[in-house]
Amino acid sequence: MNAAADVVLAAAWAAVVVPGLRLATPRGRTLRLVLLVCLGLGVWLLTVLRGGRAPHDPVLETVGLLVCGSGVVLHWRARRALGPAFATQPVVPTSGLLATHGPYAIVRHPMYAAVLLVALGTLLVCRSAATVCLLLGLAIGLAWKARREDAILAAGLGPAWEEYAARVPALIPQLRRAAPP
Repeated sequence: MNAAADVVLAAAWAAVVVPGLRLATPRGRTLRLVLLVCLGLGVWLLTVLRGGRAPHDPVLETVGLLVCGSGVVLHWRARRALGPAFATQPVVPTSGLLATHGPYAIVRHPMYAAVLLVALGTLLVCRSAATVCLLLGLAIGLAWKARREDAILAAGLGPAWEEYAARVPALIPQLRRAAPP
């Protein structure tokens, strides 16, 4: 992996992580920073112990950087759709209104999907056992967090949430079939 790809990956991760750190409580911010440092050290250690990364592949690296970039754009659009309602922890909107526009019209948890896209792009650029572990760990953790958030919103919003959840998938967009002629 070349140095430019390293910089792009670091910038992509910073773009999806740093905004959440600003809104966290001081204790939560500290815990998140410690988690990020441990995660980074863990990925580095696993890569070293497993003998490094797969050989450089310019095509996979380019595709990976594009996937990373699409994750950053999705994250930015989802945060913009939420506006001032953006929070780092799942909460029922005080307005009682649910964001169902923009990326939220396609999936219920576009920010989580965005983080998974950044992790998938990282895996394509830096293929190693460590990045596979990173992607799997994030997928499990974000699926758990999405289910927890769904339960909180269902309890707080009732039928409005149930109708939305029945219509919009959690993380992976549905492929729509063309209407019959």
